[in-house]
Amino acid sequence: MGMGPLGINSKIQKANFNEISVAEALKNQMEYTHYRVNGRLVARYFKQSASTIAVALLLST
Repeated sequence: MGMGPLGINSKIQKANFNEISVAEALKNQMEYTHYRVNGRLVARYFKQSASTIAVALLLST
């Protein structure tokens, strides 16, 4: 799952990439892993990814 930073709904994602939603990303991840992962944990990871990127940007300045 983790191959680099993830920022669903972050300012960077909205400015540079497609606007995938948490629900769509979760659906894709669950299908990719054939539902053999903890869905609640993955959903939490996705939901918190934008705030994680925001904090990282604040700390980098």
